[in-house]
Amino acid sequence: LTTDTFAGKEWLMVNIYGHVNGCGNINGAKLQFNGDACSNYAWSRNRSNVAGADCTGTNATSTFGGCTADVSSFSSYIIRNQADKEKLITGHEVIDVTAGEGTAPNRAEYAWKWDNTAAQITSIKAVTSNAFSTDSYIQVWGSD
Repeated sequence: LTTDTFAGKEWLMVNIYGHVNGCGNINGAKLQFNGDACSNYAWSRNRSNVAGADCTGTNATSTFGGCTADVSSFSSYIIRNQADKEKLITGHEVIDVTAGEGTAPNRAEYAWKWDNTAAQITSIKAVTSNAFSTDSYIQVWGSD
């Protein structure tokens, strides 16, 4: 999932609905900004209902995301997108583990940063080692 290039705005809101086919682990969709796949990201994650799922990472090549095998998730992120500052991101994700009202969905909370102090975010790519289904999407809104 990749956005077109968009005008940089001071604030961004990003929504992602994703179904990763055969993810099989908790390292599903991750974000990269402006095509940067270098070690310029750091993150922290807190996830419900999964033992040992709280974790952090530094010098990463993308933000951290989550999924489990063949399930859908919905994520929403707020980004402070000042050109001369590190980009700070906070977000939430709900993960549909098992269909039906008998199983509560998992949730995850994220705090990320992108160490770029030279430009605003003007494109976003959601990357995964497996394929997104055709009903997956990414939406971005911006405001100054």
